[in-house]
Amino acid sequence: MKRVSKLCTIFLIISLMISLDFPSNAIAAAHEVPIRSVFESMGYKVVQKGKRIHITREKDDVIRLRAYTKRAIKNGKSYNLNQPIRYDQKKKQYVINVLDIYRLAKEDKKEKHYRVKNGDSLSSIAKRFHVRVAELKKWNNLKSNVIVPGQHLHTQNPVYIVQPDDSIWEIAHKTESSIEDLINLNDLTLDVIFPGQKIILPVQPAVKPPKVFANGVFPLAQETYEPFTHNFGEGRTFSTKGKSRTHEGIDIMTSKWVPVFSATEGIIVKFGWNTYGGYRVTIKAPNGIQLYYAHLMGYPPGLKKGQKVSRGQLIGFAGDTGYGKKGTKGKFAPHLHFGMYAKNGKAINPYEYLRWWEIQP
Repeated sequence: MKRVSKLCTIFLIISLMISLDFPSNAIAAAHEVPIRSVFESMGYKVVQKGKRIHITREKDDVIRLRAYTKRAIKNGKSYNLNQPIRYDQKKKQYVINVLDIYRLAKEDKKEKHYRVKNGDSLSSIAKRFHVRVAELKKWNNLKSNVIVPGQHLHTQNPVYIVQPDDSIWEIAHKTESSIEDLINLNDLTLDVIFPGQKIILPVQPAVKPPKVFANGVFPLAQETYEPFTHNFGEGRTFSTKGKSRTHEGIDIMTSKWVPVFSATEGIIVKFGWNTYGGYRVTIKAPNGIQLYYAHLMGYPPGLKKGQKVSRGQLIGFAGDTGYGKKGTKGKFAPHLHFGMYAKNGKAINPYEYLRWWEIQP
């Protein structure tokens, strides 16, 4: 929770930058924020020398950028950015695409899990994470070197030592595991744990690409949300007519003002207030399926009904609006409700789509 809360402050800063600094018709610019302001808010030191930008937080956390290029170097590893680093003449400072902030700010040492991709081998994965093939096989109970795309692998020893003040939720979040799996695998009594206790981290089921939207992106950035569960189809008691109803999406718990991105390209067909969903956006993809983003705090400047959006475009900020007349908020914990609907209006379970998108680069 501490990680999410800290990042929430950063995203609030980003949202204010977007709403105050950029004109409403500059949708492309609304994807960019000042490098110095954002990284310094996360505790980094930013030094600019000509076109070179040097960003450091610790000895082992070094980021190097160069203006007008789409390449970044983080701790000796090369990353391709979504957009080149650009110098904003009006603001007299360098700006970066908002999507690239999270990839660069994420701590490498927290990458305890990996999903096998096409072309991967155990040796290439071992090299990437600076471990031995024998260790990968031991940690994942592999009997051979054969691996398949979508397969989950531990990239560190899957035994976690409980620290003082740890909770089962914090362990689940830090290790990218589910609370239910941790409890079942370790025969825990509910969520009771104690310092020094050894917790075995579960191997997660293989994730397969969906038949459509395989190239989609997860609507929230890494480490800005809590591990989500399969809550599609659960009962919901709130109704304007006092009747129960079925939950037609997946709730992803997060904090207010965390940026929300479009999972696919499409056209905005519904926009604004909805009694249940609060401030929401519904985007119709080219194949006719509609994707529904609800309980938003607000939108980036210029977003409107009928507008075409691209995959990964910033479309709003997560929140706790809805369940009442326009402007109602605070009736539930902040989260993003994500739903999908077929051409006939029938709700589609988005869980497997979200799981696939979550593991993509």
